[in-house]
Amino acid sequence: MASRKRQTVAVSPAYLRDFPLLFNREKTWIIKLSEPGVSLEFLGYSFRYEVDRFGRAKRFLSRVPSAKACAREREKLRGMISAKQAFVPTPKLVATVNR
Repeated sequence: MASRKRQTVAVSPAYLRDFPLLFNREKTWIIKLSEPGVSLEFLGYSFRYEVDRFGRAKRFLSRVPSAKACAREREKLRGMISAKQAFVPTPKLVATVNR
């Protein structure tokens, strides 16, 4: 992954007044998704540009669940199907897992 260089962005306070958002200047930085190997983790998804599947020169922006979100779901699933759930009838357990 490319190194993250922190840059300061000048944004006027008048512009920010229109948005009910607070920016944490220590956690906020600018990245260039067009650079190879760079991805953006946001709200449980990883956004990155991928090579075209048909060999064309174009790249497309893909959205896949982030590794952290996948790990969280696996832990939840392990809890649902653990040995402690052996008393739960199979149809009910399957319905719970498939929810």
